[in-house]
Amino acid sequence: MTAKILTLFFVILFAHSANPAQASDTKMLSIGLNASGEILIISPDGKKLGYDVVTKKTYDEIKGATISTSRDREPVYKVPISNLTGDLTIRVFGKTRQTKGDLGISGNGFILRTIGLALEPRKVFTIILRPDLSKIQFSANAIVENPTFNLAIDPPTATDPSYIFKLTRTKLALKKTITIALDLTAGTLNFSDNGLPKNIYSLQATKIDTTGAEKNFANPKIISTKANRFQFDFKNWDEIINGCLKIDENADGFGDEKCEK
Repeated sequence: MTAKILTLFFVILFAHSANPAQASDTKMLSIGLNASGEILIISPDGKKLGYDVVTKKTYDEIKGATISTSRDREPVYKVPISNLTGDLTIRVFGKTRQTKGDLGISGNGFILRTIGLALEPRKVFTIILRPDLSKIQFSANAIVENPTFNLAIDPPTATDPSYIFKLTRTKLALKKTITIALDLTAGTLNFSDNGLPKNIYSLQATKIDTTGAEKNFANPKIISTKANRFQFDFKNWDEIINGCLKIDENADGFGDEKCEK
């Protein structure tokens, strides 16, 4: 059941990209857009892959990385993750006006989709990513309306459930950053930003067990009053507790916070 879910997500993400890797590829990150744009990938040691609109140069410096292209599809960039020991930086540049596209990233047991990027000249989106998803940071050099992230997680073992998360923010101000951190061992999805207080998030989560049965969680209006820090605890998500969303009201951690109703 879970393999079918990830395969479906993968087909949707890379439907307009060339030669997509299989979602089960545990040795590579596959990165692609489903619209016209440029991608530049920077490894932790500063090596580059892709086109840099600033230097107007195409780079192929990351050992083992490839770019798959064809006439009628957008390129797919593949980066080996076995030797990655730090943050991978992905920059997306617009090429034409009023074009929207989704950025898809697939790796070991996950697919991340950033939805509805307004790809325009001089607009730059930056994602800083760790392959274990302990850090996902998103920012842009312009205001971003309704940034949305879809994350599908394949279980580490056949007896574990799969998860699908959809996180949306009303607006992200210029040069502000959204940070997402997934911890499968602790069973938590943390998200935060350095924008103004009282920003509104929407979170949808789906848990799919090995029989294909689903449980759903939704909070369409998550508002922070002081510290823009949130945690969704799904470790004990069962028939009694339908997931637990906490808001760090005073920037002192989640230990003293109760589940939002």
